[in-house]
This record gives sequence, structure tokens and C-alpha cells, in this order.
Amino acid sequence: MYKNLPNICYECGATLDKESLTKEHVPPKSFFPKSDRDSLITVPACVKHNGGKSDDDEYFFQIICMQIQANEKGQDIATNKAVRGVLRNRKITKDLASNATQVYIDEDRTGQLKPTFAFKFDDEKLDNSISSICKALYYYEFHKVFIGDIKTYYEFQISLDEDSIKQNQEFEKIRHLINKNFSNIEKKGKNQDVFYYQVMEIPKGLEFSLAIRLCFYGGVGIVALLKKEPKFKFNAFMSALIKM
Repeated sequence: MYKNLPNICYECGATLDKESLTKEHVPPKSFFPKSDRDSLITVPACVKHNGGKSDDDEYFFQIICMQIQANEKGQDIATNKAVRGVLRNRKITKDLASNATQVYIDEDRTGQLKPTFAFKFDDEKLDNSISSICKALYYYEFHKVFIGDIKTYYEFQISLDEDSIKQNQEFEKIRHLINKNFSNIEKKGKNQDVFYYQVMEIPKGLEFSLAIRLCFYGGVGIVALLKKEPKFKFNAFMSALIKM
């Protein structure tokens, strides 16, 4: 699914010709089962920004598809693809194993606790992958490169600290607010059992101007808050110099 977008890289803004133009899938094609690859979103990208973060994308993929909130498609791809990828990549295996903690959850809200594992994830790797996805979606929506700051919130995070009960109650409140605020926002994307996104304008006066919610495998949500950098105005700069 490729709109009539300007042939400049969504990430760095470099002008692209026929030889340098590549198409970046958003999110990466590997996140989708083969049966759900119809009309995937693509944006123009230079070679550097198409696949240059593949390690971060693979780590992000491993984390989200193995979340307990993932639907059947997420669980299937976790079993058939993600687990094999983890076992094949010794570094990811070592990282996940060293950060794994066994926990018990009431998945079906029946009072019956089931054992599973919680992982302390690598924020930098996740943020790198998520930021690129959000920049690509911004370019897809507004036909221009995003320049600014992006802050992410993982809806699936839990706390295992000493005050975890109180902290997890706060996380649950935040998830409720997110669901409420995005309940009437259009869900975009052709394969919504695997991935959809929502874009919400934030009222003026707040620190951020735009919120993008990413939802993977039916229930693994991430909210990204975007803050645009103010445009550099050369005339204002010159006037300031003159007055100095």
C-alpha cells in the first residue's frame, strides 16, 4: 500500500532517484504471517534506513509477539517463528534468559493463576524500532519527514518491584485512560488482526502535538507521543543578530 509520496527518505529526508529508492515496510514485513501480507504499508527509504535497524526490529518482534495479550495469530507466529529466531540468535537468547522472571497471572480472570515469564526489556532497542515505525507512519499520513522528539509508553509493561501492586494498579489506570481516549479514533491498516494504528491530535498547550497508538496482534499496545521541533526561521535569526 504505497501512496503517491514524495521520493525522499522518510527518516533522513534524502532525495531518492530510481537507483537509490527502496521501500520500507511499516511495520516490517516479518511481523506479518504470510497469509496477512495484503496491502502492507510502505514508505520510500534510502538504503541506510531500510533494514539498517534489523537487529532492533527482530528484538522488538520477539518481545511483542510473545506477550500474553497477543491474539491467536500473535501466539502462532511466536510459536512458529519467534521462538526459532530466539534459539537461532544466541545473543537474544542470552539477553532474554538473563532478564526472565517467573510470574503468575490470572489470564482469564477466573481466579486461577497460570505461570508465565516476565522480561526486563531493552528500552533502547525497542525505542529505536518504535521511533522508526512512528516516523514512517507520520510520513505516510502527512507526506513530510518528522523532526522532533518521540516518547513511548508500553501498555503491556508490569512492575516486579517491592511496591509492584501499587505500581501495577497505576499501569492499569493508564491502560484504561488510553482505551478511553482512543475508543473513537479510526483504526488504520488492512490487516488489523496483526497490526493497526491510530493517530490523535493533542490539544494545543500541551507538551506534545500528536499521539500515535500502535496495536499488534489484537492487544499489544504502544503509545508514542510526538513533539515537533520548532522550525528554524532565518529571518528571525538575522533580526536578532542585527539587534544585538
